[in-house]
Amino acid sequence: MDSEGRQVVVCDNGTGYIKCGYCTSNFPDYHFPCMVGRPLIRSRAKVNNIEVQDIMVGDEAQAVRQTLEINYPVENGIVNNWEDMNHIYSYLFGPKKMNIDPRNAKILLTEAPLNPVKNRAKMLEVMLERFQFHECTLAYQAILTLYAQGILTGVVVDIGDGVTHICPVIDGFCLQNSIARLNIAGRDITRYLIRLLLLRGYVFNQSADFDTVQQIKEKLCYVAHDVEEERKLAVDTTVLVESYTLPDGRTIKLSGERFEAPEVLFRPSLLGLDVSGVAEQVFKVINSAPMDDRRKLYQQIVLSGGTTMYPGFGTRLERELEKLYEERILKGKSEKPAKSIIRIEAPPRRKNMVFLGGAVYANLVKDIPSQWVSRRDYEEEGYTMYKRLRCASVILIILGIGFTIGSILLLALGSSLIDNSVKKQSELKQGTFLYDAWRDSPVPLYISIYVFDLTDTDFLNGSSKPHIRQRGPFVYKEERKKTNIRTYINETISYQETRTYTFERERSAEPENTNITTMNIVYMTLVNYLQMENVPAIVRRMVGELLSVQEKPIMQHSVKEFLWGYQDPLLHTLKKEFPEIVTTDQVSAFYASVEQAGSNIFLINNGVGSDSNHRERLNDVGKIERFNFETHLPYWSNDYANMINGTDSTIWHPNARRDERVYSYISDICRSIYLEYNGTYTNPFNIETYRYTLPYTVYSNSTDNEGFCLNHAKANKTHELECLPSGLFSLKSCIHLSGGTSALPLPIIASSPHFLEADTAVQKSVDGLSPDGIKHRSFVEIEPRTGIVMNGSRRLQININVVNDSSIDAIAHVKPVVYPMLWVDEHSEIDKANADKFHNKVTTPITIMNVTKYVMLGVGITLMVIAVVLLVYERHKKNMSGDAFPPQNEQRYFADNYSTIIINECLGHICSTSCCLGHCLYGSNHQRGITSLSIVTDKVFAEVHDNSLYSIDND
Repeated sequence: MDSEGRQVVVCDNGTGYIKCGYCTSNFPDYHFPCMVGRPLIRSRAKVNNIEVQDIMVGDEAQAVRQTLEINYPVENGIVNNWEDMNHIYSYLFGPKKMNIDPRNAKILLTEAPLNPVKNRAKMLEVMLERFQFHECTLAYQAILTLYAQGILTGVVVDIGDGVTHICPVIDGFCLQNSIARLNIAGRDITRYLIRLLLLRGYVFNQSADFDTVQQIKEKLCYVAHDVEEERKLAVDTTVLVESYTLPDGRTIKLSGERFEAPEVLFRPSLLGLDVSGVAEQVFKVINSAPMDDRRKLYQQIVLSGGTTMYPGFGTRLERELEKLYEERILKGKSEKPAKSIIRIEAPPRRKNMVFLGGAVYANLVKDIPSQWVSRRDYEEEGYTMYKRLRCASVILIILGIGFTIGSILLLALGSSLIDNSVKKQSELKQGTFLYDAWRDSPVPLYISIYVFDLTDTDFLNGSSKPHIRQRGPFVYKEERKKTNIRTYINETISYQETRTYTFERERSAEPENTNITTMNIVYMTLVNYLQMENVPAIVRRMVGELLSVQEKPIMQHSVKEFLWGYQDPLLHTLKKEFPEIVTTDQVSAFYASVEQAGSNIFLINNGVGSDSNHRERLNDVGKIERFNFETHLPYWSNDYANMINGTDSTIWHPNARRDERVYSYISDICRSIYLEYNGTYTNPFNIETYRYTLPYTVYSNSTDNEGFCLNHAKANKTHELECLPSGLFSLKSCIHLSGGTSALPLPIIASSPHFLEADTAVQKSVDGLSPDGIKHRSFVEIEPRTGIVMNGSRRLQININVVNDSSIDAIAHVKPVVYPMLWVDEHSEIDKANADKFHNKVTTPITIMNVTKYVMLGVGITLMVIAVVLLVYERHKKNMSGDAFPPQNEQRYFADNYSTIIINECLGHICSTSCCLGHCLYGSNHQRGITSLSIVTDKVFAEVHDNSLYSIDND
């Protein structure tokens, strides 16, 4: 306590942990995580005998974090969420921890270097106004670290949980312009270790897993003295392998991950950051200091913070600095005095160095009023009307100038700013608009299925062509869910996709139990199988007999059975006799492709950063890099046809052009297709889009499509290409009966609906079709600036190849024909709610930006005029009221230092040493502040050197 009986509290507010105690403490009395949690699901359940509250703080939140959404109010050393920070302070000062009355206490808060002025002012406001502390002061963490070491000059390397600071201090003054800040610290090492363990096959993706990995890091990780040597050991031996038992009892093994994770401190490029490592930063900081002080700074490099506790960190840093010194200072000279110059001080208690220094300092200045800001002075000086008026005038002038300059910059750079903003939201990474829309599509997706009902079976005897009637649509709501999403360090994402379908009776023309007549899928599959020249004779004979006896070429089923599956008796018999050929007895016209799609694995480009040729990867966002681990398909007859081009058709890159082709890979038909620009349209929600449609060349019988012709095996073991007429292509090589990869190939032929743009002979081979370019052509409408799909329909017709066989009476006379079975229209269109959302996120900001260009200039001029009016008003009020003047003994001071005081008070200017904070804020004599600091410093070091607790310990 101080001389008046008030408690003196020291609080080191770090990114990861709060360390708090009293000025007489040797170690923090209270040490807990700086986190706030809120329940994922509201309940009053107990976890680990702890009742889950609406707001959980600190160690209580950590104990039940698996049920909470965790927030960290401090990021990179700076408080960015004061609401949560106030919850932490209430928890700290309340009955669960310190249980103090702040009105009868004073507090020393530590602050990070380069702490924003606004944040400093907020710290004072919270302590003196909200919690009503009697007095408060702020102190730089770096200076307190040196106090704990008993030295005045040195370089403090402070690495905590959220940020790394490298601060040069000379004679107790921090060199502000030489401070280095690196946003890599303990939390980043933990995240990187999670990524390394993922590559090893260990998945840690729950909130509670973060603590587990942090414990693994603290127990097993170390800093490699020589990374290359350690990597050789990790690959060639098992000497580095260590085991760790997880809370659930499982055991994992780590090897190279033990030193690779902390390596990010020295090589930030491992995290994709283009910044220098900690050794390079220390070297730059020292060499930016005055020449006369550099040698002393090299000799007194002090480590601080929990992240510097890794075994080998001090020696690695010393080795790196020696290497830099020899290369850049000595420049290859034969003498090498670097070892005698560079000295790293690594106190074993460095995890609590800041608190120790703060406790010593607070204990010595607890009875010196000039070193503290009292609540009374803060209330009186902070809210004087005339100072508020003057502050408002200065701020308005600054804002006016800022608005004026901003308007000029917007006129020059507005378009590029908008483009950059759109680009950032168009990257496929967590937190962007595109990622959210890709993962959970906000636009409803419906699939309309039209089936063809055979109305005349006379074509089987060869007397006529098939007569069919279109039935439907049968509409299903389609839900696509992306699962097993994983992000990799090479800026790619892998995922699988499951599909579920729900019948929408109100949108459908007929119920699902509608009966239809169509070609027997199994029958035609087996007949086509018999046409193959490499079928064994015994199989050919047995299948032919079964077809003649058990099956008919025509079948009747309900639409539901036809689309989603039914048991075929002939297939059931063949499955027993030839299990290596027939793997299932279930048949479906549509579900087979759906079932197979769920097992596909996509690896796509996330569009972040640039490639090795310095080309923006954003142009390739969503592009499929691998499909089922392969870069090419195995189905077609040449490399061109087997290429995997484009995206999965759900996203495209921003800034679409009219002259480009839009490629997409359609896994349902085992090939890539492209769409071409067809026109610019404005949809009903006033969004301009580019329409791309499927050209006839995609399915044409041309040289470009020669690779989609199938290799037909002949009896003499030769092969010839089997090409279909324009508008058709066979799926026999990639789709098998009920989806089995080793089962019978289905004689399925794909086309556009109603044989749109197919050969005339194909169109005329069936009665009942009416090709329509508007109804039956696939298209997509893309908003060109963002690449977001606003409207689209993917339309495809499924046909079966009908052939004759003279050995089977039922089809001996049928004329070969490509028989249409069904066609699908997979349609998605933005609705009003999502259109409004798009306008709010894209269109409206662009409009606002354009209007702002011309409004800001007027606002700037207006603000400056208001500022002048306020100054005139303030002068007038002072002349009208004698109480407006400061006390007599301060008048001269205000007259001599008018402009300096105004700027300092309005912008919260604080001296280079936080010891004289009160003097800077409230106009006390600066020289007296320096004198007070000198006296305090002498007392600090006298006590430090007399107390063995704070003796220097080195590695």
